[in-house]
Amino acid sequence: MKRIYNLLLSIHSNPFAVKVVVTVIMFAAFSCFIVLLELRAHMTKVLSEPWVSTDVIVDMFSLKLVITTIVLTVIGVFCALIVAHLVTKPIRNLATASRKITEGDLSQRVTTWGEDEIGRLGEAFNQMASSIEKYSQEREALVKELKRNEQIRQELLKKVITAQEDERRRISRELHDETSQSLTSLIIGLKMLEAKVDIDGKQLQEVSALKNLASATLKEVHRLAVELRPSVLDDMGLIPAIERFVSHYIDNYYIDVDFHFLNKTNDRLPEGVETALYRIVQEGLTNIAKYAQAQNVSVLLDIQDEWVKLIVEDDGGGFNVDKIEQSEEAHLGLAGMKERTLLLGGEFTIESSSGQGTAIFVRIPLKRRDIIEITNQITSR
Repeated sequence: MKRIYNLLLSIHSNPFAVKVVVTVIMFAAFSCFIVLLELRAHMTKVLSEPWVSTDVIVDMFSLKLVITTIVLTVIGVFCALIVAHLVTKPIRNLATASRKITEGDLSQRVTTWGEDEIGRLGEAFNQMASSIEKYSQEREALVKELKRNEQIRQELLKKVITAQEDERRRISRELHDETSQSLTSLIIGLKMLEAKVDIDGKQLQEVSALKNLASATLKEVHRLAVELRPSVLDDMGLIPAIERFVSHYIDNYYIDVDFHFLNKTNDRLPEGVETALYRIVQEGLTNIAKYAQAQNVSVLLDIQDEWVKLIVEDDGGGFNVDKIEQSEEAHLGLAGMKERTLLLGGEFTIESSSGQGTAIFVRIPLKRRDIIEITNQITSR
């Protein structure tokens, strides 16, 4: 009974379905009225004309009744299909709107016909779709804002890194050109003073100690100048700079470093790429010396037309990549390498596990015309 009641509500909420049902009922009533008229006519004929065969009259009436029944059945089935189509149309509309919303069209709404369950379901669906569309618009606005803030952050970070490298270059040049020369002059003066024959043994020891201190200070100044910004990186390029750094690294930390360069060419990379790769190698090897307890390190640099790839791998103790944040200094070093890579549109990956060593993979896209332009600029200097 409840299903019949819901069906009647669905029909009542659809004006066109109501018209179809009323038309069917009227047609059925009219057909029954015609059949009754026919029956009355036949009964009258039987009573008024007793010589007419009753079987013939019954057969004719039966034939007309069968034909009428068939016609009413066909019309009823046809009308039932129409009513079923009209009743299920809101459900099909809901299904279609749901599918389109799933595909991303959040503007879809359904038309509600009445106050039955289907109508209330349609209203709930429209409210849900409106809420989803509202939240989606808010989310898109937040995403746009985040992208804009990220773009601003990257631009500021680029400027900070550029300013940092420029300041490193300036200080390194001053240490190399001014401070080193002053210390060199002081050492020469002390050597001349040491060579004088009119000073006693105590004074000679003091002069010799000052000369040794000045020499040690000069070496430290050279080391600081190289760490800040090696002049060989600006003058000769990335490969000689890495080779020199690796050589000093082996002397200082007694770790065997195997540096390979594939597809060697005389072309210079863009300055930003060269600086980033040099700093990544520098930071990577420094972290290995501090934390990895490695004996052997491999550095591979591969330059192709469309990209440059750097791999730094060691045989140290390794670490859990997910827990690297526990060591703030190491995390900052890795974060700095990753930021430099991402700012150039590259990819930065770390593979490591306890006891299995660590490998850092860097891949930076290149435009060949940028390399040619840099090469031409260097050649024209």
